[in-house]
Amino acid sequence: MRLAGLLVVATIGCGSLEVDMSKVVPAPAGADQAVELITAFYGVSARPTIYWYGGAALNCGYGTGYVDQKGSCVGGDQQDDTLIVSDRGGAPLSGTSLAHELAHYASDKRGEGGDQDHCGHFFRDDGESCAEPQDDARGDTGAANRMLAAMGL
Repeated sequence: MRLAGLLVVATIGCGSLEVDMSKVVPAPAGADQAVELITAFYGVSARPTIYWYGGAALNCGYGTGYVDQKGSCVGGDQQDDTLIVSDRGGAPLSGTSLAHELAHYASDKRGEGGDQDHCGHFFRDDGESCAEPQDDARGDTGAANRMLAAMGL
């Protein structure tokens, strides 16, 4: 018997990250290797629990994101040891939000506060102003994505 739509709630401090199990798909090929490489690059040894959303769940951002519990179109989310990442159906892992969400995770684990404002070294190049638009091509996240791309991930 299958229980469609079962909701897992990871309770974290004053909030929670809701994982809709009806949106979860198997991890894409190479995901375990990519997580191992990125967490080592970010200087953390612990591994988070990662849920991959895919298929029809990616219903915004031209099929690259999902609507989160706040009503925003996102490609991933992180809270404490739980991550959600969009599997963009055959897109390389370097083109997903994996390195981005792992950067928030690593920032938490390293005692840097999670960097939710995207202004720290994980998301910005040295000396870059936080006023600049954020993308995942800069900082440690950009370096991690380039590393994955160079390895064919």
